Amino acid sequence: ACITGAAGHRLLFEHGPMFPLPALSVPADPALFGYSLIGLLIGIAAAAITKAVYAVEDAFERLPVHWMWWPAIGGLAVGAIGYIAPRTLGVGYDNISELLSGNAPLSIVVSLALWKLLSWGIALGSGTSGGTLAPMLTVGAALGILLGLVAQRWFPSLGLVLPLAAVVGMSALFAGASRPLITSIVSALETTASTEALLPLLGGCFASYLASS
Repeated sequence: ACITGAAGHRLLFEHGPMFPLPALSVPADPALFGYSLIGLLIGIAAAAITKAVYAVEDAFERLPVHWMWWPAIGGLAVGAIGYIAPRTLGVGYDNISELLSGNAPLSIVVSLALWKLLSWGIALGSGTSGGTLAPMLTVGAALGILLGLVAQRWFPSLGLVLPLAAVVGMSALFAGASRPLITSIVSALETTASTEALLPLLGGCFASYLASS
C-alpha cells in the first residue's frame, strides 16, 4: 500500500521531497545537545497543548446550546482568526515549506505559532471535521524556529541553524502530542530527504516523547 501510494504521488506530482531543505552539514555535538533541548521543551509544550484541546472540548460541552451548533461556533472562531491571520486558513503545506527554509519573517513565525494553534485547538474542540497532522507540523516548526532564534541569540556557540530547528520542532511536537515516535522521525526524513537531520531528529523526538510521557 505504501509503495502504491508513493508511486502514485510521483506519477501525478513530482519526484522530489515534499518539504525540501537548504543544503545542510552534519551538526556537531554542541548543536545536537541544542536540538535535543528544543525537543525536550516542545515535548512539554505538546503535553500542555493536548490538555488545552481537552479543555476546549469541555468548554463546548458546557455551552447552553445543542451540540449540533458546536461546529458552527467553532467555524465562526476559525473564520475570525483567519480574517486576522489569513495564513492560518487552508491545509498549510506552503507555510511548512516556508518555515523549513529558515527564511520566514519573524512576524509570520509568531503568527503561525500562536494563531494557528488557537484556530486548530478551537476547531478540534468544537468537533469540526479536520486534520491534525499539518496544523501540528506547522505549529511545531514555528515553535522550533522561535527556540532556535533564542539559542542563536543567547547560545551562539551551539551552532544551531533554523531549518534544522524547524524540522526538529515539527517532528518533536508530533512525537510528543500523538506519540508515534518512530513515525515522527522517519516521516521527517522522507519528506525532507535530508540525512543530515537524522541525529537531531533522534535526539529531539526522543526527548519530546519522554518529556510528554
